[in-house]
Amino acid sequence: MADSDYGKELASLDFKNLIGGPLSAVVEAQAMAAESTVNFIKNMGFDQEGNPQYVTFKYQKSATQAEGEAKQSDQNEMMEMQVPFLTLIPIPFIRVDEATIDFNAKINAINYSTKTSDHKFDAGSDRRKGFIGRLLGIKASYSYKSTTNSGNRVERTFTLAIHVRAVQDEMPGGMEKILGILESSIRDNMVTRQAAGVEKK
Repeated sequence: MADSDYGKELASLDFKNLIGGPLSAVVEAQAMAAESTVNFIKNMGFDQEGNPQYVTFKYQKSATQAEGEAKQSDQNEMMEMQVPFLTLIPIPFIRVDEATIDFNAKINAINYSTKTSDHKFDAGSDRRKGFIGRLLGIKASYSYKSTTNSGNRVERTFTLAIHVRAVQDEMPGGMEKILGILESSIRDNMVTRQAAGVEKK
């Protein structure tokens, strides 16, 4: 194969799909990641009516002195705190930071030629009677055959490697505002008051 044929063969490759296909896949992956983030926020942060979901836990609050030192008194408050679920967990914002596409094409052409030869020799004797005695004759034959084969063998190797680096992206401004509103809605209410071991509302 001539050198110019290599260029024609490489030019016949569909580089548009070889390079554009992986890039389109990266863009689709980014869109899927964004959709997964939206679904995560909807399913984990809000109920079916669109109201924020809260995590509720109780704790005991002791009375304190003016100096801020805690003291155990005979009157303690059992508090209940409600915290929006989205403010407690990390929200996935996955972004494709870098994508590298490596395409390698290797074409090797090998010219080969084989030649085979076949020699054949056959000799024998032929005895005949003549007037004076016996005549000795020699009979011989020789044959030669030559075959030559030549051709060209082409080896093609193509490799495609795709490297994708994804990172946790910064939180969008709209999401920061939503979390700020949710943080301001944290509820801290007294549910019971204990005095001398007696619980009352």
